[in-house]
Amino acid sequence: MSLNLPRAAGAAVALVRGFVTVSLNSPRAAGAAVVLVPVSFGLVSVFLGQDSNWDLFNYHLYNPYAYLHGKLDLDLAPAGLQSYFNPALDIGYYYLMTHLWPPAVGFLLGGLHGLHFVLLYAISRSVLAQLPQQDRIRVPLLLALAGSLTANFLSGVGNTMGDNTTSLFQLGALLMLVSQVRRLQAWSPRLGMLLAGAGVASGLGVGLKLTNATYSLAMCLALMCVAGSMMGRVRCAFLFGCGALVGVGITGGYWFAEMWSRFGNPLYPQFGNLFPNPLAQPIGVMDTRWLPKGALEFVAWPFLISLDSGRSGELHVRQIIWAVWYALFLGWLALRYWPGPQRPPEAPLKSEARLILVYVAFGFVIWAAVFGIYRYVVPVETLLPLAIWILLGRIFAYEQARLYARRVLLICTAVVLLLGWKTWGHVGWADPPFRIETPHMLHPDRTTVILAEQGMAWLAIGFPPQVAFASAPALSNFPESPRYTERVRQIMRERGGEAHLMMAVKRHNWRLDSLARINRRLLNWGVLSSRGGCAALGWLLDNTRLHARLQPPSPDTGSEAHCELGTIPSDRWDTVAENRKALQDIEDMGQRIAKYDLILEPESCKTYAAHFGDTYRPYRLCRVRIAGER
Repeated sequence: MSLNLPRAAGAAVALVRGFVTVSLNSPRAAGAAVVLVPVSFGLVSVFLGQDSNWDLFNYHLYNPYAYLHGKLDLDLAPAGLQSYFNPALDIGYYYLMTHLWPPAVGFLLGGLHGLHFVLLYAISRSVLAQLPQQDRIRVPLLLALAGSLTANFLSGVGNTMGDNTTSLFQLGALLMLVSQVRRLQAWSPRLGMLLAGAGVASGLGVGLKLTNATYSLAMCLALMCVAGSMMGRVRCAFLFGCGALVGVGITGGYWFAEMWSRFGNPLYPQFGNLFPNPLAQPIGVMDTRWLPKGALEFVAWPFLISLDSGRSGELHVRQIIWAVWYALFLGWLALRYWPGPQRPPEAPLKSEARLILVYVAFGFVIWAAVFGIYRYVVPVETLLPLAIWILLGRIFAYEQARLYARRVLLICTAVVLLLGWKTWGHVGWADPPFRIETPHMLHPDRTTVILAEQGMAWLAIGFPPQVAFASAPALSNFPESPRYTERVRQIMRERGGEAHLMMAVKRHNWRLDSLARINRRLLNWGVLSSRGGCAALGWLLDNTRLHARLQPPSPDTGSEAHCELGTIPSDRWDTVAENRKALQDIEDMGQRIAKYDLILEPESCKTYAAHFGDTYRPYRLCRVRIAGER
């Protein structure tokens, strides 16, 4: 979803301008900011609409539903390998969306993500405690705001993928460390508890989403670089690491045990080479599409992902802050270590600043080496404004560094806000948020549904929990073995009832949905219920090139309506041609599953309605049977 909207850009610019012009160097301003900024992100989340990213369609709704309804033994990878990810991160969202008013849930999720600002402000205050009095509150507030307006973070506001949510644990752990980093040289039991507590906080995020392990490791390595003896550094890193393991156990241990007891693999189906299972291939599963290709790309990676964010993910955003940070980091290292004219000796780098710089550097390097997927780097990207401030302060005198920081960070933020950022997808709000039509089933406990593709498992929440779901062989990302196909047939035989193949209806006239939404809004505003409103609407359509025409109301519009918007002839579909294409889709799918001794019955196919938010996402069910059986 692209946000190149004047309204959104204007609101963002006004927010930044307000922070710059209002007197921020007071505790009252800081107190107001730590409340108003999270509230603002909650409102942004409501404005964006109901989250509709592909991962949500695939597993963020299915996984908590399956766990809460005891479907782990019943279903077989309906969401591919993601079917077996820890559902703890998604249970809260699933429960709230099915019990509360959906926009309220969106506000709470956006407000939760807005707590990044609070943590970034507290971290900046601890790191920059020696700022001049006139900047002691203002600068940390502005750095926290800049960190909260980075492209990666904004793309995940109000989003259920978990990157913005779990990064809060990493920033919380970092705050615990920077607030006490100067005491790391003087050992005490209280210090040991602090290090272990910070590790627990970081580990909690890892247990919820394993990609956070990158930043727990980066934190351990950063602790090895603070001041003090080598033995003291090792002790600090060890205690932090032990705490992290405890944190992982708290949020993820139950799930690892569950996967081990069922499949003999705590990370099932990944790393099947270490923990073999008859249903999965003995390989380690990892998406390597987004990693740098070779050593040269690895060295230039911050520049490459700034020039083209498509190199590190499917979502194209605009940002330059990684290139700016990297250029300053290299420049600082060159000035410090490159042979050349004698420079005045630098003041020692304070422990808090060193911890930030090393953590950001290690976090980026490990991320680029292991994942390379851009949205996973939120915990360090939000710290880049602070890192840039520290680097400029090492290169220039304070007043000059302050001026450059203001200009550089304003440009970096403007690139994101004014050139537009993107999200992973949102739709209009609806209550209830998920509406799924299902066929009448006399015996759901004997019924099997096989998914023909990924991204459809969310539909399972509308079916009786007794219905078994499985992904079709070779049609998902599950690293299946030959035994997997036989297991699908075995499920069908054991249940003994009807079996259906679920297919997406890909050819749907989206303009019909769009016009239906607009008609509902115009009716609520009173435009369609007055003859004057209809006349004004007719004049607008006659003098513009909008893809709509004025027509008499349909019966379901409402008796008070005098008119409504309808499709123009060029937007109407050839029903005969579309039916022919649908039959071709069914025939093609029948040929694909025939390779696995499954027979599709085309005459049984029927389309059912499903709504996600205010969008229409129909699906098709076709009867299937095992070849040679009735």
